[in-house]
Order: sequence, then C-alpha cells, then structure tokens
Amino acid sequence: DKPYAVEIKEYRKPRSRNANNYFWQLLDQVAEVKSLMEAKTCTKEELYLDYVKEGGPFKDFTLTDAEAKTFQVAWSMLGTGWPTEQVDYTADGDKVVIRAYYGSSQYNTKQMSRLIDMVVEDAKSLGIETLTPLELARMKEEWGRG
Repeated sequence: DKPYAVEIKEYRKPRSRNANNYFWQLLDQVAEVKSLMEAKTCTKEELYLDYVKEGGPFKDFTLTDAEAKTFQVAWSMLGTGWPTEQVDYTADGDKVVIRAYYGSSQYNTKQMSRLIDMVVEDAKSLGIETLTPLELARMKEEWGRG
C-alpha cells in the first residue's frame, strides 16, 4: 500500500573487478616509483586525476564566474575522478569555460581500455612489470562483457 518511484536508465555492464583492480594496483606502483624518483610524494589519486584529464571524456560548460564556482564544487562531489578546470573565457570576457571531466565509473570499454593502456605504458617506462599484451587484451575483453 506504499507508492514507489521507478527510475529507468541505460544499462551499463559492470566492469570486471580484475580490470579495475589491476588499474588501481598498477597506479599505486607508478605513484610509488615516481615518488622515489622525484623525491616528493605522488599519490595514486593525483595520478588518476592526471590520466582522467589526459585521456578521459569531458564536457565544456560556459558559465558566469558565480555559476562556475558553484558548478565546480557540485561536480567534484560526484567523486575523486570528477575534476574541473577553467580552460577559456568567452569572446566578450563575461563568462568562463569550465571543462568537466567524467570519472572512470562512467567510462565505456573503449574509454577504460585507453586509461589502462596509459598507466601500463607509464609503468613500463618506469621498469614496472606489467601483464603481457595477451593478458591485457583478455582482461579488457572481460571488462567489456561485464
């Protein structure tokens, strides 16, 4: 005898725990090696944000300064991987362009594969052992199937 609310949204296959776990494990190792090499702390969360900004999907919003401040706070509350940055002004200078990046929880298989490939390449360049290309391909395929 209670009313219920129903939400309909596009189905997304859950990602493979193996792909996600491997990504974060490798990210942690890259952060550790970079910290030693650069003699300053480098966290996996900082690296994650760099990868999201470098290779992840984003959307640009044109807002007033006041709207931009509110929007940036609200967007970042969606999670660790949801950064924003001001990238431009409008031609008249009255508004700013804010680039909002989506966290990897929203990525499709192709986008997540790109993120994994980026961290794998960095790991290799730092001498960190990674999975073989065949193992990586199998893991990504599993991720896509959910």
